[in-house]
Amino acid sequence: MPELITCLVPTRARPEMLKVCTESLLHRAAHPELLAIYVYRDSDDPGEPPKLDPRCRVFTGPRNPFLGAAYNALFREARRDGIYLALADDFVMTSDTWDDVVRRTMGVHPDGILLGYLTDSDPYHVAAQVCYPVLTRRWIETLGYVFAEAFPFWFTDTWLDEIALMLGRKAPVHVEWRPQGQRGKTTRMRDLAFWAWVFEAARPERIEDARKLAALAGIGELRGITPNLSLTDPLTAAVLELELSDHGASDAGYIQAKRHAVEYLQKLVAAAKTSQPPR
Repeated sequence: MPELITCLVPTRARPEMLKVCTESLLHRAAHPELLAIYVYRDSDDPGEPPKLDPRCRVFTGPRNPFLGAAYNALFREARRDGIYLALADDFVMTSDTWDDVVRRTMGVHPDGILLGYLTDSDPYHVAAQVCYPVLTRRWIETLGYVFAEAFPFWFTDTWLDEIALMLGRKAPVHVEWRPQGQRGKTTRMRDLAFWAWVFEAARPERIEDARKLAALAGIGELRGITPNLSLTDPLTAAVLELELSDHGASDAGYIQAKRHAVEYLQKLVAAAKTSQPPR
């Protein structure tokens, strides 16, 4: 019997877009009866409550400064066997029988240790960069998260990308999709050079997580990786920020996320100092 696919979709103030998103997933699926959609809605969402297909489950919770928190909350609500797909509320699936393609791709490794990703033609994304990840329950539960709760934007998927590259377990899922409307500038993208620095500082955590997955998959040694300079080089990140940010005022959530990041860096510095041998 085909595996269940669970879609995780955070939303905010876009009920009509969310409806288009969820209907495209259900109507284009070969097995809609084996599709579950979990939606996370902020408790302070100014938009109208979404009117969705009864097969969609909507959960309301606090707005969190970290992009990954809503996805992680939805996974904890679902806890289903099978495959998980992390999406956004402006996503539209345009491929028929897309769910069969997902299942075939994710079935290549029976141990479930694989990062699938929907292929993306966004000009600001490099080839083979993860945008919408596809994961198994085993992968998620081994690491304890869908996305690491460390960043307010972008670097959440780059985090997964590096882990998969170290494992040699990454596969494109060739389905067609489109965003609703044009991809505009974001109100939360700022200080990209700083976040690139945080991302680089956190590499030991990703290595440790890759080792956990490698043990399950019987992978002896991790592969060396070359950092993706489209994001992790601070100068390149600063240029991207100038091009893509709306340069609006920082909201409270972003300020909180940055404060947590500074505290994280301070802990790394303190740990490095205590591990240095006496002179």
